[in-house]
Amino acid sequence: MRERHLRVVVVAHGHPDVSIGGGELAAYNLFRHLRSSPGVVATFLAWTPADGTSAAPNVSPFDDRPDELLFRARGFDAFLLSYPDEVTTVLAGAILALEPDVVHLHHYVHIGVGLLGALRRQRPGLRIFVTLHEYLAICHHYGLMVKTQSATLCGAAEDGACAACFGGTSQSFFRRRARLLHYLGLADRLLAPSRFLRRRYVDWGINPKRILVIENGVEPETPYPSPRDRTPCTFGFFGQIHPFKGLHCLLEAFNRAALDMPDIRLSIHGANFEANDPSYVRLINGLMGQQRERIRFVGAYRRGELGALIQAVDWVIVPSLWWENAPLVIEEALSYRRPVLCSAVGGMKEKVRPAKDGFHFGLGDSAALASLMLRVGSDRRLWQRLQSTMRKPMTVAASAERHLRLYQAETSRVALP
Repeated sequence: MRERHLRVVVVAHGHPDVSIGGGELAAYNLFRHLRSSPGVVATFLAWTPADGTSAAPNVSPFDDRPDELLFRARGFDAFLLSYPDEVTTVLAGAILALEPDVVHLHHYVHIGVGLLGALRRQRPGLRIFVTLHEYLAICHHYGLMVKTQSATLCGAAEDGACAACFGGTSQSFFRRRARLLHYLGLADRLLAPSRFLRRRYVDWGINPKRILVIENGVEPETPYPSPRDRTPCTFGFFGQIHPFKGLHCLLEAFNRAALDMPDIRLSIHGANFEANDPSYVRLINGLMGQQRERIRFVGAYRRGELGALIQAVDWVIVPSLWWENAPLVIEEALSYRRPVLCSAVGGMKEKVRPAKDGFHFGLGDSAALASLMLRVGSDRRLWQRLQSTMRKPMTVAASAERHLRLYQAETSRVALP
């Protein structure tokens, strides 16, 4: 008798060929490796913005790729993280038509937590997994856990404090939390890419026995760590350009450091700059103008370009002003043997070991970052020493294998080790 294949549907909040981001890329990498695994049939289903041709929700193939689907819908409720029932019905129907054994949601934004309920009602024996990418269920402020008025970090969700942030009522936030905990509780397992994020969700109310840590992997690379005995020393920024990503803090630090060390350079690789509030665009342009000849603003980049771009810099800086979870750029930098300077909070602090993978600096402290840039930029031997201490990130293949073992254990009801 022919062995039955394990059928897995990976659901994501975006397709990296349409909207690149760390979560989208992690989901797609998992799908690709599952698809190539013996005994597995994998399908990738990703949300994409609805076009103007139809108001009805729909699921259709992505280009000429039969195992990749796009989901289009309107009416997502950003507060309750849900769609109207008729939208959820269409999405659940498209997924169940694939006859999956496993459905793995990489995020719930633009997908809707109601999907968990619909799948569980219609297929009680289906195995459902959810990877948590930030704190959106916990915090209505884009999942940042940052106060809306003071922009200070928030240590925990509290209904009254959340209401004060948004001018609502504590009862509405109580109901929101209870509703989201109910739906997330329908998953067989919740997965966190960092221990820090896991602790936040446990503190919020998730049963600690039901949430596991599995890191998102990166593709193994063959880096060319050329000797750092040359100048100029180049720092690099990679990622979305948004106030909470801290580019303005980095520019302030660079302008300060450049006064004492004219042979340093900065390359900025980031998307969606013009989508920011005009006042922030003006702020960034003004800060870049102070050292224009030493700053290279590259803008957005495609997935296939990242390796060459990272290896063209000496140090990668992650100056985010929120907790972060497990920034993929840190893993990518380390895979190319580029040490990281990052804010000393949250998932960033967890992923970068001081004096081994790079160094930390105080959140939003541009003076401290400037001093750190001067220190590492002027010590040519330091970069070489870190080459022997930087950790090797988990590969996509290793991460996918851990996911596959989990799927197999759950579908066969074998106890996890």
